[in-house]
Amino acid sequence: MVCRGRGVHRPPPAGGHHGGVNGTPSGTLDPAVAVHAPPGRRVLRRRRALYTATTVVLAAVLGLAVLDTTPAADVYGVKTATARADGGGYELAVRHATVSRPGLATPFEVTVERPGGLPDPVRVAVDRDYLAIWDPGALAPEPAGETGDREVVVWELAPPASGDVVTVSLAGRIDPGVQQGERGRVAVVDERGEAVVAVEVATRVMP
Repeated sequence: MVCRGRGVHRPPPAGGHHGGVNGTPSGTLDPAVAVHAPPGRRVLRRRRALYTATTVVLAAVLGLAVLDTTPAADVYGVKTATARADGGGYELAVRHATVSRPGLATPFEVTVERPGGLPDPVRVAVDRDYLAIWDPGALAPEPAGETGDREVVVWELAPPASGDVVTVSLAGRIDPGVQQGERGRVAVVDERGEAVVAVEVATRVMP
C-alpha cells in the first residue's frame, strides 16, 4: 500500500543544485557567455570630441590647400601681382608681393615706358612707409640720384641708350621684425614732384 501524504520529499535534480537553468546554478553566469557593458557617457563624449576636432583640422588643411590655388586667397609663401596704369604718355607697371613673410626674399620691380622716348632722368617716387617693410636692399640699376622728403623717396633713373623702357628692381627681403603689411603708392613724377601716373600697391606680411 502507498501512503499519500503532504510531506513527500522529492530528490534534487542531478548535480545537486537548485534553481539553475540547464544545470547552471542560479545567481551565476555561464562562463561561455560574454557580457559587454556599454561604454560610459564620458567615454562617448571624449570620442565625439576627438572625432569633431579631427574633422575640423582636416577640413581646415584641405580648405587652405584649395584656397591657395586661387589668386584671391594668398595664404602660403610669396604671392605676386602687377599693378598697371597709364597717363601723361607713360605706362607704369609695378610687380610686387601681395603677400610675403618675414625674412623671405620679396620682389619689387618698377617698369616705366614712354613711347617716343624717356626724359633724362626718369623720376620714380615711392612711399617710404611701404619701403620700410624691407631690409635695406640694393637697387638695380643703381639710380643716378635720389631725392625726396619724409613721406616719399624719389629715384632718378637714367634712361637707356636706346629704347623707351626703363626698369628698376629692389633686391631685398622682408625685415624679420615686420609682423604686418603696408600699403603705398608708386608714381612717375615730373621735375616739380607732381605725379604724372601712379598705382597703389599693398603687401600683406603673414607671421
